[in-house]
Amino acid sequence: MKLAKSRLKKAVKPKALAQSRLAPKKKERFLIKTIIILSVFVVGAWVAIFYLLSMNFRMQKSITVPKTIFKEIAVKEEYIPSANTLRIIDNNPGVAGHIYRMFGEEWRQYSELIARESGFRPDAINPSSGACGLAQALPCSKMQCSLDEEGIDCQLEWIKNYVEQRYGNIEHALVFHDVMNYY
Repeated sequence: MKLAKSRLKKAVKPKALAQSRLAPKKKERFLIKTIIILSVFVVGAWVAIFYLLSMNFRMQKSITVPKTIFKEIAVKEEYIPSANTLRIIDNNPGVAGHIYRMFGEEWRQYSELIARESGFRPDAINPSSGACGLAQALPCSKMQCSLDEEGIDCQLEWIKNYVEQRYGNIEHALVFHDVMNYY
């Protein structure tokens, strides 16, 4: 009997051990299957979301919108002269009127340049360089205009030609003057 019991114990032990060894493997397999199923479900959910979003974008792209043509209009900002130039304009309405008639829309820019150079004085002569007139032409003889009230229009015409030939326009001349303090 002792022998039978020992055989029975030996026979039971390996089976119990086999069950205990299999039990964790079944749990591991169950966890792995569960993770795989959940992963497939999550991936499927994301695929469905992206598909719906792409369909939404496709639907948005297929909407026909009537074409409207907008024409861009260039609006030129009005130039505002410096406070000093505005004061000079107020003190010299006669010369300012000549500048306005000669230059039209650009009269403020030309007023700024002339105010910086001569302070609106057609008879201005720089004692150190000999530059003269509203434009402070150097040498004075190249302007060929009288340095009095009668020569204002001649001097303004000379300034206009000089600025256009050398700088192309008054804006460029003012930028150059800002940097170099002459033009």
